[in-house]
Formats: sequence, structure tokens, C-alpha cells
Amino acid sequence: MAIGFISITKAADVRRTVENYAQSLEKSKSELETKVRERTSEILKSNLKLQTTIERLKRSEQQNAVLSNQ
Repeated sequence: MAIGFISITKAADVRRTVENYAQSLEKSKSELETKVRERTSEILKSNLKLQTTIERLKRSEQQNAVLSNQ
């Protein structure tokens, strides 16, 4: 009977350990997803700024070309 109790106790310990690992993994996954969303947002904002700057520079170059031809 003692062997069966030890096996049940060990099984319960193993199950708790696995559950703890699963919770830790889920927490890490959630944190990573949050970081990905934040970084994606930052990249999109930076990309928009770059596109705006590129368009402004293109207009400036076009204006300079027009002025140079006059």
C-alpha cells in the first residue's frame, strides 16, 4: 500500500510541476505577444514617418529640378 501512495504522491508532484511549467510558458507567450504588438506598432509608426520624409524629399528634388531649369 505504501508503494501505491508514493506513486500517487509522485504523480501528483509531477502533475503540479507540469502545470507550473505550463503556466510559466503561457505567461511568457503572453508577454512575448505583447512585446511583438508593441514593436510592430513602433515599426509601423517609423515606417510612416520615413514614407512622409521620402515624399517630402521627392517634392523638394522636383522643385529644385524645376528651379534649375528656369
